[in-house]
Amino acid sequence: MIGPIAVDERGPAYSIGDPGVAASRVVPKPDERHWHRPDTVLDGVVIMGADRRQALDLRAASVRGLAHREYGRVRQDSYAFRGTPDHRYLLVGVADGVGAGSLSHVAADIAMFEGTRLLGELLAGAEPDRLPWDWLFAELAGMIIRAGREWLPYEGVAADPESLTEREIAPWMATTALFGVIDLNRENDEHPVHLARVGDCSAWLLRADGSWAPQQAIKNADEEIHTSATAALPVLGGALPPPVRTALRPGEALLLMSDGVGDPLVDGAGEVGRVLSGAWRRPPRDVDFATQVGFAKRTYDDDRTVVAVWPVAGGSH
Repeated sequence: MIGPIAVDERGPAYSIGDPGVAASRVVPKPDERHWHRPDTVLDGVVIMGADRRQALDLRAASVRGLAHREYGRVRQDSYAFRGTPDHRYLLVGVADGVGAGSLSHVAADIAMFEGTRLLGELLAGAEPDRLPWDWLFAELAGMIIRAGREWLPYEGVAADPESLTEREIAPWMATTALFGVIDLNRENDEHPVHLARVGDCSAWLLRADGSWAPQQAIKNADEEIHTSATAALPVLGGALPPPVRTALRPGEALLLMSDGVGDPLVDGAGEVGRVLSGAWRRPPRDVDFATQVGFAKRTYDDDRTVVAVWPVAGGSH
């Protein structure tokens, strides 16, 4: 279960299982190149449908991981959410800036803020099952490339900025991205959901019985050698995973998460799955949700980000 592992002048830390020694010994340091970027961001809101009735409860949190706290590196994860102007759809996203890139947090922010904006524009003229996901990810890749050409001269990259290719920019500035389009109108008492991604962020349905249902292939499943390598914008090599259509039913939760939570969750059947299932069967307070997202567990020290939504009983139709 989640519980305190250490309390000192900095306040309590929380763990699931063995937290490891770093959880109580790391002295968090700011990233002195990015004073403006907070360690933790969180949201707890109710999303209204077109009939102005409550449709979904939303909780979101992004927490800087122990490794970045120890070494004074900026939080590289990002998330975003927004409703369409007609209150028909909620757009949510999670991005994980690739750890080696000193500007990957910039790429993650671009993917989230521009990605949800573009999705909103696309949905003004297209149904979710006809969204041009390939075009969307290509547009985001282009935005990251243009930002890289602007930023990288300040990183000491001597090449002509306009000559930099996506593969030359990616080591400095790259991100995964996962998007969800949630219909705020219910069909047969469920909210239709469409998901698409580049990289290893993951989407899950937390069922009413407490079990976890992955909405894409589980990372490293059936692999003898586990790897942290992942596809990431701005490099778009090969075919993207097909978009997924699913549904969110009463008593369930939809969760989009970076691999900082997805990796220790594994397939949801272990200790992390059991604890988070109990914590997230109902929407917690926003501050509690951020604490739960930032749980300590031995060997897992990456940034943590989760966006979660729960249907409101008797909500929009």
